[in-house]
Amino acid sequence: MGGPAQAAAYEVRTSATAFGVATPDGLDGTLADLGWLTAAELGSTARPLPGWSAHHTAGRLTVTMPDGTWYAGPLPLADAPEWLALARFRKSILNAAGPGVMTTDHGFFMDAERVRYTATPFTG
Repeated sequence: MGGPAQAAAYEVRTSATAFGVATPDGLDGTLADLGWLTAAELGSTARPLPGWSAHHTAGRLTVTMPDGTWYAGPLPLADAPEWLALARFRKSILNAAGPGVMTTDHGFFMDAERVRYTATPFTG
């Protein structure tokens, strides 16, 4: 009997400067260089990148990468209990990043053609 088909993904809005790039356009190459995959490359399985890990404790998610922290803060989700149950079941989370546009009325929209993904081992 299999578990849920979906992945435990989350959204964090940050600037491209988190990766040391000056513009959103520079983010594409940086993510590719780090080993992040496009949706077409992702397929049905994403392999964790070496040195990446995620941990949840006391309502806070921390995702680390080899040279620092990708995200540290509260789970940015309304459905955090369900997300945590899925992440614990799968023992991994799916990170998504890419350039996008912030609008006044409708929030942040990622450019779907340029989003990249990576899986990260999860504990907590």
